[in-house]
Amino acid sequence: ILWCAFFGIITDVLVDMDADVAVDNFFWMFLSLVALDCGPAIYVAIDWYYYYGKQNYDGILGTKYNPIRCIIAQMSVVFIISWSFIAVFEDLVDDVLSWIWPWIMYGTVSTWCLIFAGFLWFTGSIKGNVVSGPLFRIIGMIFGAAVGIMDVIVWGYFISWMIDLNDLESSGWLQALIAMYGLYFTSITVPTIWAFFSFKVGDAANQTKDFINMN
Repeated sequence: ILWCAFFGIITDVLVDMDADVAVDNFFWMFLSLVALDCGPAIYVAIDWYYYYGKQNYDGILGTKYNPIRCIIAQMSVVFIISWSFIAVFEDLVDDVLSWIWPWIMYGTVSTWCLIFAGFLWFTGSIKGNVVSGPLFRIIGMIFGAAVGIMDVIVWGYFISWMIDLNDLESSGWLQALIAMYGLYFTSITVPTIWAFFSFKVGDAANQTKDFINMN
């Protein structure tokens, strides 16, 4: 509710200023920040529904028995954050690629993670943490490693920005804000890495009964 009210107020101000381009850029920045702020809150609420409502102690963020839930929840948030962040800078800077290429890569990685997770889910190739073939486990490990590499690359950008801010007076709060953003962003991706590496190979079809009993 607070985010919607904030969006309405700022948009009204920008419209009065005839700043159409600014409204467009603000929308994408707004969407990226809302996804960062509210996305984890939403899937934590769903996690609590599983935990307290269904007594399923693996929930959304559990990676031992239901890693696919964690992957879909967190990569959906990263997908929105990355692609909307890209749209923010598309019209603001000339050398746009040098600013947003890590998020282009992260957006691409998150997109393929979601496609892969959807394929496993809808084809019945995964039940719990058991995939039906070693190829799926290898692909999962590759995606897990890709997410980890992207975290390192994004942190490289964050550190570079914090170093560049050293020349500005009273830059400490900006550096702290970037560091907090980085830590928060990392916290919604690291469980996905663990989830991808928790895949095990087996007969997924024969896991259905155990999976249902567990839930």
